Amino acid sequence: MKYAASMFAGAFFVAILASVELGGPGPQIVLVQLLGLTILFYIAYYKGWSGPKAVLAGLSYLILYAVLMLALSANGDIFSAFQEVERAVAKEFELGFKFYKKSSAASRNPEFDILLAQAKATIIRLLPGLVGLTFLAASLGNVITARVFLRKRLSAADVFGPAFSMWKLPEYIVWPCILAGAVALFAPRVYSMAAENCLLVFGGLYFLQGFSIVEFMFKAFKMPFFVRALVIFLFAIQWYGLLMIVALGLSDIWLDLRSRITSLRDGQV
Repeated sequence: MKYAASMFAGAFFVAILASVELGGPGPQIVLVQLLGLTILFYIAYYKGWSGPKAVLAGLSYLILYAVLMLALSANGDIFSAFQEVERAVAKEFELGFKFYKKSSAASRNPEFDILLAQAKATIIRLLPGLVGLTFLAASLGNVITARVFLRKRLSAADVFGPAFSMWKLPEYIVWPCILAGAVALFAPRVYSMAAENCLLVFGGLYFLQGFSIVEFMFKAFKMPFFVRALVIFLFAIQWYGLLMIVALGLSDIWLDLRSRITSLRDGQV
């Protein structure tokens, strides 16, 4: 517990310094968020949560915290607050695109303007999902950091286990994912846009599970580092390669791919 106490005290101390030096609520909001995340992961540790469960808990906390901050900033009108965020992001993109067009020869091509407009519209439409992916990355990074820290400081070999190659999301997560897919396909535009953003976050979750299966395959067949790096590179440079990893994670719910990989390795298939 002494490590938890020192981290909590440090967060409060930094928050006080930030409020004095920088002013405004921004630093305090971020540091209270980090403090809450620290408390959450210590609870997860003492409860013996798995790595995937801790990542899900951190993601849920960050999303709820962001929604709460939006609500408080606009007296409960979350929709208006988010529209303000969208307008601010769109303005920043406009400034960035104008600067790029002035300094790039591509700006002479009319198709370039169309491409920029499409990119801007897509990013604005999927902004909540992109923020959700950022939260997912932050949650995963904190779990990995906490895992390394607690293993080193507390000699806890099984903290936030199992090994990444055995990570598997709770099976019930697939049902809201399927529901979001159905809404994205058949619901009116406002609801379908919300569902598309939810699918983006679910895609990030199942990407982690799919990548853990790829890692399991690497270990099962004892592939050398060069082959692993090449496979990962080939997946990463093509968008359909990333979708294939997401599909691996999603199909693992029904196919139990690790068992199939083990059987294939042992010559039982």
